[in-house]
Amino acid sequence: MKQHLYVFLPVLIIASIVSIWIAYGRVTVEQGLNTVNLVMDYDDWRRFCLQNGYNLEDTLDVLKTNGISSFGIYEDTPKRLQERGELTVYSGFDILNAYRLSGTSNQILRKLAEEKKVFPDNIYILFPDNSPYLDKLQKYFLRFFGRERVMLHMLPSSPSVLEIQGTYSDVVNLGIGLPENIVNRLSSKGFSIVARMENRILKEEDLNFIFQYIPPCCTTLVFSGMNNEVLGYPDLLEQTASIMEQKNLYLGFIEVADLENLQKGAVTVAGHNITRVVRVISMSSAYQDKLKLDQIIDMWNLAVTERNMRLLYLRPLSKPVDKMTPLESNLYYLQLCKETILASGYKTGGTEGMSYFSPPTVLKFFSGLGAICAGILILASIFQLSFKHSLLTAFVCVLALLAGLVLAGSFMSKLCALMAGMIFPLFAIIFGFPGLFSGTKFSGKNHMFFALKTVWIVSFLTIIGSIITMSMVSSTKFFLTVERFKGVKFIMTVPIFLIIIFYIYALTGGNKLQNFFKKIRAFLEKPVYLWQICAIVIIALGGVFYLLRTGNTTVVPVSDFERNIRSLLDALLIVRPRFKDFLIGEPALFLTAYLWSKGHYRYLWIFLALACLGQADIVDTFAHLHTPLLVSLLRVFHGLWIGSLTGFLGSLLYNICARGVTEHEKK
Repeated sequence: MKQHLYVFLPVLIIASIVSIWIAYGRVTVEQGLNTVNLVMDYDDWRRFCLQNGYNLEDTLDVLKTNGISSFGIYEDTPKRLQERGELTVYSGFDILNAYRLSGTSNQILRKLAEEKKVFPDNIYILFPDNSPYLDKLQKYFLRFFGRERVMLHMLPSSPSVLEIQGTYSDVVNLGIGLPENIVNRLSSKGFSIVARMENRILKEEDLNFIFQYIPPCCTTLVFSGMNNEVLGYPDLLEQTASIMEQKNLYLGFIEVADLENLQKGAVTVAGHNITRVVRVISMSSAYQDKLKLDQIIDMWNLAVTERNMRLLYLRPLSKPVDKMTPLESNLYYLQLCKETILASGYKTGGTEGMSYFSPPTVLKFFSGLGAICAGILILASIFQLSFKHSLLTAFVCVLALLAGLVLAGSFMSKLCALMAGMIFPLFAIIFGFPGLFSGTKFSGKNHMFFALKTVWIVSFLTIIGSIITMSMVSSTKFFLTVERFKGVKFIMTVPIFLIIIFYIYALTGGNKLQNFFKKIRAFLEKPVYLWQICAIVIIALGGVFYLLRTGNTTVVPVSDFERNIRSLLDALLIVRPRFKDFLIGEPALFLTAYLWSKGHYRYLWIFLALACLGQADIVDTFAHLHTPLLVSLLRVFHGLWIGSLTGFLGSLLYNICARGVTEHEKK
């Protein structure tokens, strides 16, 4: 084993140094992204002002003072223009009915009806005199419906009528660009514009037509629509991305809880120029109404500090706060948002992107060597792999790593990171707690100190392993979740089974392989009691829940009780530790070391499995690459000291229970 350590341990140390250097570069990039764009939805704010009797113009200056940097504005449509009184849309069927009942005052419609040229299925748009929208709508309808389906009717003394062959829904919902008067007014007040655009059936030349009407004050595109698609999806995404880059437009990459709801085409467009991507989070009015103000602020703060969200898409509060007026409530809400962001070390302003970051292949190669060395040291320690075979295995693995990085760099980086994520929890326990696998007995006196020391040594090794693991996939694309680290559930389950196998195998005497299977067979042949079946069912259900709650996205929602506990921990500790870490993993590791030191081995494998869960959870913490690295480090540190304290209390409780059982047996 000494030969193994002389050869593979130095390489592992070098890999650790390289990975820490990569981590330093990552932290520099993350800290450079410190501007948060507070965006108010224009339609929602306009509706709020109308409902409460406020003059919208009078509120703009105070919104800017209270942190709003941009307004989110949807494209105009005939439907929106009709709602604003700019035009009127009729179906041919409605016009014919009105004409038969009482005629019509519009000379063009009357003339068409008399000549029987009003078609029930066609749509007719009536414009007032000198309407600024006539030319614009005609251009858009000619572009997207074609000349044969659009006709302009004009008479000297009558408002113009635009006739379109198409369904009512298609006509009234056609996007015709941002409302110029609203955009100009907001721009003059110093606001930037976040354009909310919807996809449609397009030809390549249509994209240039659409983008030529996007004003210079528009900095960001956050695509919308019922189909949840990026403009140009599915065939013109590269063209969309190229035009956005030419016009220096940012893509708003919308945060989703379920990856199935990820905006179609967003990954392709974001990958074209990752430095022009900003993570966006919003909250529906219905969901916002269910929360208290402090809960809303906490969610925005966590989004900024822990998830790299840099565009908060806000909506006005519908419920007044305390005895404030609706406007005072919203200004107070916005002021709290701004103050919380500033207090967290960020600033408010326009949209900014993250700098490009991707380690050179040679550095990833050295990180990969660290995972290979850790794996070989495990094999040598548990299965007594000879030095000769270890070198041969290392040679094959190094060749595979090198070939994979050269021929399929991205795929190989992800695969190597996944393997490393499963290796390092095992490596940390095996080499941070070697006595557990050697069959030796504890010779010290202070059991508590030994347990505490073991927890911190093992966790330190796991942290280093996690940094090595994540250095393989550290890049701006992962930080912004355009690419995601996959396989977290493997990391959270495979090491748990392997550590139990390694533990039993390492303590097997004689012909290890043969006797190991004898142990397994003897275990399986034991009679099963009802309480054991109940325990297995409970453990299985707990395991299912555990898997559903594991990963970058989870199926099981967070309960209100858990959310309140999280908020309390965030308030006390700045960054909350993970429950699996400080309530299960670290205490279990403490108890494993404590029980082993006292020679209590009967149920040690159960605590060992839970301890391995805790180490895997540390890797999972760092696998959330959208969380800044310093935040993950602080989270793990809190989990360590609180988990150590919990383990200490668990050991005291164990001693009390053991003493009570002993006294009962004596009686």
